[in-house]
Order: sequence, then structure tokens, then C-alpha cells
Amino acid sequence: MKAFALAVRFLTVLPWPGAPETPGPADFAKAVARFPFVGLVVGVLLVLIDGALGLFFPLPVRSVGVVAALALLSGGLHLDGLADWADGMGGGDSPESRLRIMKDSSCGPMGAAAISLVLLVKYAALISLPGPGRWQALLVAPVLARATMAVLLAFLPYARPEGGTGAAFAQTVSPGEGYAAAGWALVLCVVLGGLGGLIAALGAAAALTAGLRHLLRVKLGGGTGDAYGAGGELGEGLSLALCAAWWGG
Repeated sequence: MKAFALAVRFLTVLPWPGAPETPGPADFAKAVARFPFVGLVVGVLLVLIDGALGLFFPLPVRSVGVVAALALLSGGLHLDGLADWADGMGGGDSPESRLRIMKDSSCGPMGAAAISLVLLVKYAALISLPGPGRWQALLVAPVLARATMAVLLAFLPYARPEGGTGAAFAQTVSPGEGYAAAGWALVLCVVLGGLGGLIAALGAAAALTAGLRHLLRVKLGGGTGDAYGAGGELGEGLSLALCAAWWGG
């Protein structure tokens, strides 16, 4: 449970008890394999929040609340990572220059556009899910988003020699933990969403992760905290879009 608590505290703002005070390499590595279960916790909270909002508000307002809850549960860090990553990808001509741009805390036009588009996709997907498939999508998407982050951590070297957010995980995790996270995510998605969950897993997590892994190797020479956050946000948006295509009405 220590590894799970460490994963929850890394990926969310939830004060989950039981995390080791001074985590060791084994704790960080094991935590990565638990990332999909953190997504499941987030998904359950989203279902509860959506249900509570549904007692008082129509579907569009509920959907805004869910999108806001997704951002708040991560402390906005994943959206911040998406913005920095997009600025770096759009403004640099070498890995070094891209990493330097990503380290700048200000949000440029590419970052603002990326955040706006991802939030818009999430909202559009959610208002397309008024029926029973809505709760399935709310469970599946966070699982796949955290699995995307886990696989990127496991299969990419950390690009910043000086370290940074996520470095302790990336420098200790092995491909075995990445495969475990991917496997658990697939199982959870099939159990929670059936064929729709499988389609989302293959289309969002597998395809997106493979593409991002190649892009980050070429453009940055590896992963960074911003890149992992971007992967989570893109995975969440694409998962919800695929769920809307399958269950939407």
C-alpha cells in the first residue's frame, strides 16, 4: 500500500495516508505500476461528483464541473505540463532549446492553445455522453491517462541531467513496471467498459503512447515532468473522445 499511496500523492492532491516519508528507489518503481489504480480512484470521484451535480444542474453544467474537477484533482499540474510541453515543441529547433523553453514558467501561445483545445475536447465529449456510457467513460479515461504517464516514465530516459518533476520515478522504474501498468489498465478498461473500454485502451493509450514516446525521443531526447503531464492530459482527452464516439448519443 505504500507504493499506491506514493502514486496517489504524486499524481493528485489527495492526502492519501501511508506514503513512505523517505521513499527509496524500489518505492518509486513500484508506484509506477499502480498508476492505473490512481486513475480508478479519480474516476470514482468523478462519477460521484457528476452524480451530485446532476441533482441540481443540466448536462452542460455538470460537464463543466467534471472538467474542472479533473484539473483540480491534479492541482492543475498536468495542464501546466501540457502548456509548457506545447510551447517547447512549437518554439525550439533543438532538444536543448525546447527543454529551455519548457522550463520557462510563462505560458506562450502554443501552450494556451493546447490547454484550450484539450479542455474543449473533454467538454465536447462529456456533453455527448448523456446516457449510461457516461459513468463508464468517467472511469476509463482517468485510468488510461495515468497508464500513459506510467508507460512514458518506464520507457523513456529522463531528458534533464539536473533532474526535475518525475525524475525519481523515471530513473528507478524498469520496463517491467511499465508493462504491469499497461496490463492493469487494459484489464480495468475491459472490466469497466467492455468493448468500448478496449477500443479506448487501444486507440488512446496504446496508439497515443507509442506516438508520444517516439516524438519525445526525437524532439527532447527523453521525457520530462512536463511531457508526462502532457501525456496524461492528451490521453484523457482522446479517451473521452473515443468513449463519446462509442457510447455517445
